[in-house]
Amino acid sequence: MDKETEQQLLKWYNEIPSDDEPADTDSDIEDARSEHEEDEKDETDTEESTDNDQDCQPTCNLHSKVPIFVAKSGMEWLKHKPDKVPRKTAQANIVTRLPGVRSVAKGAKTILDCWRLFFPNSVIEDIVKYTNQKLDAMRPSFQRARDCLPTDFDEINAFIGLLYMAGVQKSHHLHTWELWYSDGTAPEFFAAVMSERDFTHFCVL
Repeated sequence: MDKETEQQLLKWYNEIPSDDEPADTDSDIEDARSEHEEDEKDETDTEESTDNDQDCQPTCNLHSKVPIFVAKSGMEWLKHKPDKVPRKTAQANIVTRLPGVRSVAKGAKTILDCWRLFFPNSVIEDIVKYTNQKLDAMRPSFQRARDCLPTDFDEINAFIGLLYMAGVQKSHHLHTWELWYSDGTAPEFFAAVMSERDFTHFCVL
């Protein structure tokens, strides 16, 4: 046996633990287990940080070239407000006629002109005609003929105006004589337009 072989054998012999000196196998196993757990923890932290970076870091869609956010589920969210895409106007939204009144009402500039569109002079004249016919039939029942005089165009217009004003004053629940009070509690324009008797005659017709 040469010298080199002998030294190699002695080296191997010294490395073998003896029976009197038990090997510290438990300590080695614990150290190895701790190192393994630390390695797994580092890998888990790395994966979580990578997922968070993917959730918050905008990416670029290859099709639209717009920055987006990608969720874990694969849902894509635009980072910026999308541009308005020009679309063809729907048939239902196409304006074929300009808004506004028709040619009949284009000349109406005041409230009275607009009212005349619904009650033209011909309608008021018909009201005067048939009202006088009714008054002629009622006149014999009056002792004095002056208590049931025929009406005219202006008086019918005044009567309709008082009906409007009674509605504005919310006086529909009042008796007619309450609108002609002279103690200052009733509106003065009722007594200024016509008497309470004439107003009552028109109401009962």
